[in-house]
Amino acid sequence: MDDIMVRGEWFREWFRSLQIDGGGILRSLLQHASSNSPNCGRTLLHHAILCGNVEAVRTLLECGADPESPNVTNSVE
Repeated sequence: MDDIMVRGEWFREWFRSLQIDGGGILRSLLQHASSNSPNCGRTLLHHAILCGNVEAVRTLLECGADPESPNVTNSVE
């Protein structure tokens, strides 16, 4: 898991999990890093919402994602 934690690389793995999975893979990744770390101005919760992945949103909130974390991109795309 450490090899995908390099900035950018780990986020690609997280983003893939948001697109295809909302539970198991995401929960495994959450054991190794914070869901509240932003990438390109958005947290994983923002990306899950933009992907329309309700299960991932639910999982992230259950695992401590901050629903008040700002989207610093000022974009909804």
